[in-house]
Amino acid sequence: MAENRDSSHCCGGGGNLESLAPEVSRAVAHNRVRQAVEVGAGTLVSACQQCERTLAAAARVERVRMRVKDITEIVLEAVQAAVPAAMPEAEE
Repeated sequence: MAENRDSSHCCGGGGNLESLAPEVSRAVAHNRVRQAVEVGAGTLVSACQQCERTLAAAARVERVRMRVKDITEIVLEAVQAAVPAAMPEAEE
């Protein structure tokens, strides 16, 4: 994505923006999801639960087939793939 790392944009949910200015929050989140679509991303990954929730909601509204995951989910999936018999499946 064009804006990444030190230049990364907010998800739109930070600082309680959703409560203060929901329309701004939605616009920022939709912009970020569109940026991910432009580069062909199938998954957006964040280390922030608020980002995960905000971006997932934007992807649903935009009707974009994109997974939004927390980095810990990616790590767990990698560990489970590397050592499948040693890791019990998470109960749903």
